[in-house]
Amino acid sequence: TDTEREPLASAETFNCFSGEMAVTVQGKGDISMKDLELGDKVLTSSQPRKFETVYSFGHNSASEQGRYLQILPSKLELTHDHMIFIHGEHQAVPASSLKVGDH
Repeated sequence: TDTEREPLASAETFNCFSGEMAVTVQGKGDISMKDLELGDKVLTSSQPRKFETVYSFGHNSASEQGRYLQILPSKLELTHDHMIFIHGEHQAVPASSLKVGDH
């Protein structure tokens, strides 16, 4: 589904995720991405799951709205052009190319 949320980047740049997305931070629990700070350790989805340090923010804008796709049932919110891996594929594809039933 399309949703409009506070972005982590401006609409003119390559924004990635909604600032409202929850992320698990070591020692803080689940917080909104807009509340992340440099040095926080976030739980990754890589296998095995582990915490990785936030060392920079490529883009961040609290003053602009962005358009996001919401991937269900995970409720992941990302921009149409953000790359994502589909189960069984060796290359990432733009989120806008996902189809119902992709994993």
